Amino acid sequence: MVTAHVDVIQQTITERSFDVLAVIETRLNGSDDVCLRLSIPPVYAVVDVARTSGRGGGVAIILSRQLECSLLPVPNGRTLEVLCVRLITTSGPVVIAIQWRRQVSEVGGIA
Repeated sequence: MVTAHVDVIQQTITERSFDVLAVIETRLNGSDDVCLRLSIPPVYAVVDVARTSGRGGGVAIILSRQLECSLLPVPNGRTLEVLCVRLITTSGPVVIAIQWRRQVSEVGGIA
């Protein structure tokens, strides 16, 4: 969860020189969430899908600004939070998809 680990996320990305980091259970309250923005090193960008109802949540992909990124449309269901991007690398395009299935109790009823 991003809200409790801002420094750890930024430090891990920087120390390990990650090109991409996928994050689930972000606990974001929106795409402009300050914790998410603080967790990104200066030469990185973020693409995210924040939870729009209930307590915060969602998924995010933090990536190097050296990668060209485009968001691919995918349906998000009542219990699924999904994010899919196409990255253009020197080796060619790469598609990355992440998903998080919310607990049934979080959405009130049967999935």
